[in-house]
Amino acid sequence: MLVIGIDNEEVTRYLTRVSLSSVAQGSKEMGYRAAKMLHNILDTQANSENAALVPTARPRVMIPPSMVYERQSTDYQALNDPYVIQAMHFIRHNACKGIKVDQVLSYVGISRSNMEVRFKEARGHSIHQEIHNSKLKRACNLLTSTSLSINDIAEVCGYPSLQYMYTVFKKNFEMTPKDFREKSA
Repeated sequence: MLVIGIDNEEVTRYLTRVSLSSVAQGSKEMGYRAAKMLHNILDTQANSENAALVPTARPRVMIPPSMVYERQSTDYQALNDPYVIQAMHFIRHNACKGIKVDQVLSYVGISRSNMEVRFKEARGHSIHQEIHNSKLKRACNLLTSTSLSINDIAEVCGYPSLQYMYTVFKKNFEMTPKDFREKSA
């Protein structure tokens, strides 16, 4: 089951266990279109010889959402293994804090070989790769949705240095974080 909020409400976003994705309804566009329609109706009535307001059927106007704020509630993947679920939870909440595989293993409480096999079976890659992917996804999100400096983003995402983040981006996207931001704009 997918749960999604409306209008990016702060309270709703933080009262849920998993940060809730939200749809911005496009309220400004709705108001603009409604005002324009009302103006046209009044203008037509004023220019009409019949001064009486006669209700007429109007076509339904659909306004698309203006934006989707994607958060953890839409980042759903069915996992059956309770150890992998625990590991994923820990990684999602701590990847940008510079965690290592050993910390994930310590949190879950099983051997490295056992966890690596389970993780590879459930996710198709290693625990280390999952940590890497989480940091990279967060960096991409910050590059496209904020005006934070690239240096600040490297720090927030747990990269040991700005140069290392540049190396990761070059390897994964064949472009620098700056180029990624400009291309996404």
